[in-house]
Amino acid sequence: MERSDEATPPARIDRLRMAADAGRDDDALRALLSIGQTGNANAQRAAGETLLRRGDAASVERGLGWLHRAAVQGDAEAALSLGRAALSDLAVAPRNDARARGWFQQAYASSVTRARAAHYLGLLFRTSDAPQAAHYFREAAEHGIAEAMYQLGNAYAAGEGVDHDPREAMRWYLRAASLEHPAAIQEVAHAFARGDAFLPQSDYQAVQMRLAMEHALRHPRAAP
Repeated sequence: MERSDEATPPARIDRLRMAADAGRDDDALRALLSIGQTGNANAQRAAGETLLRRGDAASVERGLGWLHRAAVQGDAEAALSLGRAALSDLAVAPRNDARARGWFQQAYASSVTRARAAHYLGLLFRTSDAPQAAHYFREAAEHGIAEAMYQLGNAYAAGEGVDHDPREAMRWYLRAASLEHPAAIQEVAHAFARGDAFLPQSDYQAVQMRLAMEHALRHPRAAP
């Protein structure tokens, strides 16, 4: 097992990460890598995520290696990052759902990353086990993950993994819309435009929701 360098304050690692990200500061990245060599999982994760964001094949491959070093030490945030990476078609590694599931399950075991991991597990189970997917989406939604709220709304709207319940679907769409989720805002806009048993018909509210959707699209939130 690698030795963790507890003497390096997390605040310093955060400063180095921000510098390495913002201006592609190679000195900051080298400092992170040096700290990571001591076994500091926080620095290993920061270096790994910085390298992944650089995007070129060599940096991505190195980044995955550093994230793996952190994750095998039990760093849940690194496991979550590896799971997200496994869901992407990277130049050095095609999408691998089985690998992603393993990393997300590791992240799910930690209270720090549990809700975010639940969201991704819901996405992975959506086509193979709808009730399990809905369970994960509910857990993530109840902890404030807007995308999970939207997916749970979809599940209720379609009756996938849960009873068909348009009212419950709209309740989750409204909650996600309040967090500026574009697709959820669009669902609410459509509901106001047509009017139904849950929301009164209102052209004004429909227009306001469409404006809110445009704003949300211009200012996207980071993935969970």
